[in-house]
Amino acid sequence: MRHLLLVLATVLVTCSTVAQAADQAKAPAKTNAPAVAPTAADVRYGEHERQMLDFYQAKSDQPTPV
Repeated sequence: MRHLLLVLATVLVTCSTVAQAADQAKAPAKTNAPAVAPTAADVRYGEHERQMLDFYQAKSDQPTPV
């Protein structure tokens, strides 16, 4: 009976640890990049409500590749 309880306890701890690791993997990575406002926000490129983008223009005195 003690062996069964030990096995059950081990399985529960393992499942809990795996679940916590999965939750941490889903969390977005934190970066130290500064927040930059877009040059143009919510630019529509289609009819659907989700067809929009934010445009960030590169600061340059000469033509800059995309």
